[in-house]
Amino acid sequence: MITIVSNSASIPKIEIPVRAYIIDKNISMPTAFNKDGISVPTVKAEDFEKMISSGENIGILDVREASEFSEKHIKNAVNIPRSKISDINDVMTNEGFIKIKDKEKIIVYCGGGFRSSYIARKLNDNGLKAFNLGGGILSWEKIGYPLERGQKIRNQEDPLLIGLEEAYEHYFKLFKDNVVWLDVREKDDYDLGHIEGAINYDLNKLTEALKSLPKDKEIVIYCDDATCDTSTSAAKLLINNGFKYPKIKVFKDGFNAWLEAGCPLTK
Repeated sequence: MITIVSNSASIPKIEIPVRAYIIDKNISMPTAFNKDGISVPTVKAEDFEKMISSGENIGILDVREASEFSEKHIKNAVNIPRSKISDINDVMTNEGFIKIKDKEKIIVYCGGGFRSSYIARKLNDNGLKAFNLGGGILSWEKIGYPLERGQKIRNQEDPLLIGLEEAYEHYFKLFKDNVVWLDVREKDDYDLGHIEGAINYDLNKLTEALKSLPKDKEIVIYCDDATCDTSTSAAKLLINNGFKYPKIKVFKDGFNAWLEAGCPLTK
């Protein structure tokens, strides 16, 4: 708060609220994070197909949404939508997953290898030998490997929410070149400090900016914190304007959590 004192009897002083962020590029990352990023065991589609053909003892986990799975999936895959996974226990206790968790290897896939990366990593943290399918089902289909096909059903309307750990380690570090960070806070807040590399369009200006946003990259949207619904509104706006649902993510914890964790910021 800044207080300005004047000589006027009617207005002796004016108090102006001020918001500021201290950005220290040398701040240490919390122990829960790997500052240099992570690596996730990955398998190529060709090697995955060889595992299947040779009869290896593998389990297959598809973390795409039910609508995507219904339209097409790899044979024998168990489907647990990423949007239904709040933590890894939701996978470990899933009835379908219990049937495959004792396999020698677990291959996890999604559309392009982004959503499945985090799940594969967490399965490895829980003692399983899990691999992310690089390039996802798209790489499998592009080669011409067989798929089980079914009815196409409508996507759910709510965008995928991701937390701080996944946002930093996977979308900021591991897949940085394939991700656009979209800050939908007011420009004044953005100018004070924002996630490194993020672009800024508040919700009122986002419609005008749609043509400037790439549709072939992952887009992670954020606002202030978990109580702010602007990022979710922005995500729905993009999806309703032709952006593919699987590529739109909402960083639910928002800027404040990023700031408190000491993750990279810039002005």
